[in-house]
Amino acid sequence: MRLAFHDAADYNGVTGGADGCVDLTAVQNKGLQTVVLSLAPVVASVAGVLSQADVWALAASVAVQSAGGPNLPFHFGRRAATSCSGTGNLMPDAEQGLAAITTVFTTRLNFTQRETAALMGAHVLGRALSNNSGYNGQWVPRNDRFTNGFFVDLVGKGWNKQAQPSFNGLTRTQWSGPPGSGTIMLNTDISLAFDINGGCTHVGGGGGPACPRSVNGFSSAVTEFAGDDGTAFLLAFGPAFARLMALGSSGLVSVN
Repeated sequence: MRLAFHDAADYNGVTGGADGCVDLTAVQNKGLQTVVLSLAPVVASVAGVLSQADVWALAASVAVQSAGGPNLPFHFGRRAATSCSGTGNLMPDAEQGLAAITTVFTTRLNFTQRETAALMGAHVLGRALSNNSGYNGQWVPRNDRFTNGFFVDLVGKGWNKQAQPSFNGLTRTQWSGPPGSGTIMLNTDISLAFDINGGCTHVGGGGGPACPRSVNGFSSAVTEFAGDDGTAFLLAFGPAFARLMALGSSGLVSVN
């Protein structure tokens, strides 16, 4: 999922998008080389039928479905770029919170606030590794199932802001979940539902100034997605993800 998102999110309205190319020299893409290499035999085996961009998009869809997520219709026909140097700086900076989400998702990629929140819910899978990003932990305890657990925990559990060691000279901040859980949220995650400006250091419990709930479309979507059995989130995620995987392409062909 991380590879597919980083591939698509460098779309600038003209170039980039889901084109099978990420700048592996960029600090924002550290750790993705291993995933690229693991998919290389698949890319080679379907050469002439699917592009590398198609394989990466398909792998992300399979990951979601294998984890119990929605069936995601697959389309192919993406062209693979041969160069994308310098595009790493187009990834959202998690330290910047809501500003990064707005700049990347709603302004440049043209997603609604609700669609953006749905895409952020993919953090329910996997974890962050300190040697890849400077952040360490998983977003939810059960991080191998594609559920609405990200939203349920975001608004239902306590999160306390903690400074982390710098990473490649960059500031790192994460919000730790309940003691012993090993769970985290990033500024971008917390700011979907809470106003983290003004020096607040916790949400949902803990000491220090508490962050108030935000009043915007992101926060409303979080409430919606956390408030049922996960159906609203799953129904919103599929179309938003399909749009993400189509950025930079036209005339994609359905396999159905």
